[in-house]
Amino acid sequence: MSVDPILAEVIANRYRGSCVLNKCQDLIKLRDRAIQYRMLYIPSRVDTLLMGESPPAKVAERYFYAPGEVRNGTLFYHTTSVLFEKEMKNCKNRQKEYFLNMFKDREFYLIDMAKRPINRLVNKDDKRKALESCTQYLTGELDALGFERVRTIFVGKGSFEIVSRKLDLTSDRVICLPFGSQKNVEKYKTGLKQNLRK
Repeated sequence: MSVDPILAEVIANRYRGSCVLNKCQDLIKLRDRAIQYRMLYIPSRVDTLLMGESPPAKVAERYFYAPGEVRNGTLFYHTTSVLFEKEMKNCKNRQKEYFLNMFKDREFYLIDMAKRPINRLVNKDDKRKALESCTQYLTGELDALGFERVRTIFVGKGSFEIVSRKLDLTSDRVICLPFGSQKNVEKYKTGLKQNLRK
């Protein structure tokens, strides 16, 4: 059995109306593609769970688990620069699969608070609704992954606030997204390093 059985429920649209996907075939395709990429790198045991905001709208190019070359400025790039700093500096191989296998082998796993892309939603209310509607899946996923027993780091303070209110979660491991400015990149890297030491 997969360590993350909830992914099959997401693809099957178990909760009708969840993730604001009704009549949105393009969003469903993006969501399902992101899940298919992620399913290739599910570790048999999770030691550190990273909880991202959502897959990006450009899933094939920018999603954490999407294949291809390492792209500067992505969540994947900033995360692996911290986790595998020496390997990133010394490796001539810029293919993500090499680092994704290391990520999996060292029992890291990244999931998304929202199962569909929300990074292009400019209306805060739409973003909140999208995050809240995915909490049914998120609850099951956190239970299946043993959220209480593993080190969990939430990425995206605003999204965490929405989800934590809905699920009554608390955590002192919440860091900002590494986007928008160099300051946010540095805060993300520093926050990730500090939380990995806890």
